[in-house]
Amino acid sequence: MTKVRYIRTLDYYDEPLVFEARDATGGRYIAAIGPSDETEYLVAGVSPEDLRRFCDGKTDLRTLLTASDPDSRYTTTLPSRANNELKLERFRGSLQESGFLPDPGFVLNVLPSAEDR
Repeated sequence: MTKVRYIRTLDYYDEPLVFEARDATGGRYIAAIGPSDETEYLVAGVSPEDLRRFCDGKTDLRTLLTASDPDSRYTTTLPSRANNELKLERFRGSLQESGFLPDPGFVLNVLPSAEDR
């Protein structure tokens, strides 16, 4: 099983809505809160370039999630503060039917990275 650790919160409203995680080899993951009970997250492997584009507001979350490799998709809950390791369960099924996909156009409201200014 892939070990993935919480790195930082990217969007927050009462609790993390979107956060970044990494595995032991530096692989990047994006996690987005689910629609129903708001305790489950979809975790998807993403390239560093795609994650940077999302953080810079140049691509939306829906595009980032749908472009991810289906074999790199999991579900999880928030890790405890004492241990940032995520307990992953393999995601099976359709993203479109899961309810995990945000509306088109959800982007982060952050400043562009230094190389883009």
